[in-house]
Amino acid sequence: MALFGGGTHTITIITEAVDKASGRLRKVSETIRQVNTQMGTQVETTRKLNERTNQLSLATRRSTRGMHQFAFEFLGIMFLGMAIQRMFTGLIKTSLEWVGVQEVMSSALGVLFLPVALQILDWAILFFQWVSELSPATQKFLGWIALGGIILGTFLFILGTIVLGLNSLRLALGVTSLTRWALGMAGMGNAATIAKRKIMSLGLTLGRVFGAALLFGLALKDAAEGQLTAAIGDVLMGIGFLKGGKAGIWLMVVGIGLKLLGDEEFLISVLKIFFKVVDFALTLGQTIADAIIAGITLEK
Repeated sequence: MALFGGGTHTITIITEAVDKASGRLRKVSETIRQVNTQMGTQVETTRKLNERTNQLSLATRRSTRGMHQFAFEFLGIMFLGMAIQRMFTGLIKTSLEWVGVQEVMSSALGVLFLPVALQILDWAILFFQWVSELSPATQKFLGWIALGGIILGTFLFILGTIVLGLNSLRLALGVTSLTRWALGMAGMGNAATIAKRKIMSLGLTLGRVFGAALLFGLALKDAAEGQLTAAIGDVLMGIGFLKGGKAGIWLMVVGIGLKLLGDEEFLISVLKIFFKVVDFALTLGQTIADAIIAGITLEK
């Protein structure tokens, strides 16, 4: 009986151990199931991401296909067509002038765009009134800026024309035939490209120096008139113009503030400009709104 009792106890212990192991196995199985669920979610997310990436790649290929297929030699064909059109237009130009075709076409286009021209005339009158009320000092300052832009633009135009011509010759002739002249042209084109970058940087520097010189000249003028606060503002703006970056912007902001405080005439001019711009914007908005309303009414 003791033997059977001991066997029963042993079976009980084994059963309990199996139950505990089964419980742990169930927990492990539940954890594995959760991991599988998470992996399935990650796989689905990755699949969607891959689909979107493929769509983006396809769109990129479609957008760049035209650039790859573009033949730059058609630019030469375009210029050839322009030259042919100009030559034959010159041949028939005299006859058109004799019969008055150009005058008739000009009058027809004038009648066609007359309503728009009348509206632009109103804006031009507003601009004329604004310019007329500027102080002589402001007009002179704006004139010097325009003159500096003309000089800088002419310099860059000449430079760009020369560099573009040299690079075009280098690309057109190529370096397939290893002749000394072709290699010399290629070297000249590369040298011109390097010179272009350096001179462009020099042009920007010269533009800064020119603007700063104008501001320093205004500072001398304000100091001679006894407007020391305005002169200090001019100097700070000039330094900020030369320095550039965030520090230069802050110097220019402070300089403008001092200029406004120290030069009453400049302050009045700025306020007039501001109110004229606001009035012009309101007038333009009202004109556009009236045109839209008139168009909608006409459609109805």
